[in-house]
Amino acid sequence: MNTPPPPVQQALEAFLQSSVTVFYSATIGLPGSKPVFHFLSDAVEALTGHPPCAFIKSPLLWESLIHPSDLSAISAWGKLPPANRLAVNRVYRVQNHLTHEWTEIEDRAETLDGADGKPATICGVLLRREPTPALVPAAETTFNELIESVEGIVWEVDPKTLRYTYVSKQAERLLGYPLRRWMEEPTFWQDHLHPEDAAKATEECLGQTREMRNHELEYRMIAADGRIVWLRDYVTVVVANQAPVLLRGIMVDISPAKEAEESFQTLNEALVDAGRIAKIGMWELDLDQPDKVWWSDQTYEIHEIGSRRAISVDEAIGFYVPEHQERIRLAVAEAIERDQPW
Repeated sequence: MNTPPPPVQQALEAFLQSSVTVFYSATIGLPGSKPVFHFLSDAVEALTGHPPCAFIKSPLLWESLIHPSDLSAISAWGKLPPANRLAVNRVYRVQNHLTHEWTEIEDRAETLDGADGKPATICGVLLRREPTPALVPAAETTFNELIESVEGIVWEVDPKTLRYTYVSKQAERLLGYPLRRWMEEPTFWQDHLHPEDAAKATEECLGQTREMRNHELEYRMIAADGRIVWLRDYVTVVVANQAPVLLRGIMVDISPAKEAEESFQTLNEALVDAGRIAKIGMWELDLDQPDKVWWSDQTYEIHEIGSRRAISVDEAIGFYVPEHQERIRLAVAEAIERDQPW
């Protein structure tokens, strides 16, 4: 028959579980290792969206909820020798994985020695740091102004359904659809992708998300007025407990760049056609690959080369008469170094 705990212990346990403050204890490992929780009070669920047992089962879960900008301070303490880790007083932010809200907390704790006299256990409390009420409206206004000043659509999406949970006002300006439609229609993104891009963009996003990799997508969407808008989508995968829990990103309008690219391609094709008719050869040197030269078909014919094989710079210069080759090499070098035509 189990002996019930003393009344004082019962009262203490009831207090720990009913308090809005998070109480915890964890085992301290060697420098550089992660503390392993063996107790957290129920208040941790209101703070993070995860029950206490989730942190006990997964030692890495707590660190995955800490704001990336605050991780360095946490890691620095963990790397100290045990003798220097006698007390903790840290301030950092943690995220609720259900609401995606960040809460600034103060982590106060002390270490307890083990049988060998070295720190073995850490016991502490996590206190919410409430912002000064007078500053909250100003901070929210500044944040909203910052988001709306971004030249792109800032968004958040459920990784399982690809349904939007947040979209900035720039979405309405850029594509013309009311913001509520983005979040109310479960397949809004898929339904408004260009038919030629829909399958590829969706599959790539889902695939990269499953691999928990940040990624970029490039695709077209159909605006409310029928316009085709080219977008580059920068996607961040938020991971918790070794699974994607949120996608965040920003869509940037790249239509002007795409139009310029298409115009350049059209002009290039026209020049190639003109060169073929006038029997004028053209060439191009890519400075990212300066050892290779692009030749037009007419240039190959002028040099009586049947195959369209790659031509090196030295080989191209070798077609000039020997007394002119050094002059051409100098002209190419000056064009690259000084942006000087010849």
